[in-house]
Amino acid sequence: MTGVPEAAVPPKIGSHEILGKVTPEAAAATGLAEGTPVVGGAADMIASALGAGVTKSGDVLLKFGGAVDIMTATDRVVPDARLYLDYHLIPGLYMPNGCMSTGGSVLNWFVKTFAVNADTRGKLVHAWLDEKAAERPAGSDDLTILPYFLGEKTPAA
Repeated sequence: MTGVPEAAVPPKIGSHEILGKVTPEAAAATGLAEGTPVVGGAADMIASALGAGVTKSGDVLLKFGGAVDIMTATDRVVPDARLYLDYHLIPGLYMPNGCMSTGGSVLNWFVKTFAVNADTRGKLVHAWLDEKAAERPAGSDDLTILPYFLGEKTPAA
């Protein structure tokens, strides 16, 4: 019990559902066109996963920014205390999400630790690292990220 009256909580809706339309007062205050549909929206990391093409169970997104997210689309709900569990924007899919909110700084640590003296040939070091990574195919040397948090067994060591 939170003590919040039920009438104060809006109904649960999908992110694509129309909540209403921009009122004349809101249009005057914001410059938006009166009558513009207003939808529920989505969290940035979930929207970025869809934008990156994560559309079916098993698709994975590793996202670096201010935060670092590793998300795997799945059609199974497997709660794990180490992860956030979000709904995907595609009905029937879920997004277990391992997020480190300051993780983007890890890339700068990597640069300072391993690439500080790299010969980048005048390029920004992050652009140079992107080029180096692009020279290797995904899964290079059998490198994979195991989705152990989806209940799958890890291979024998």
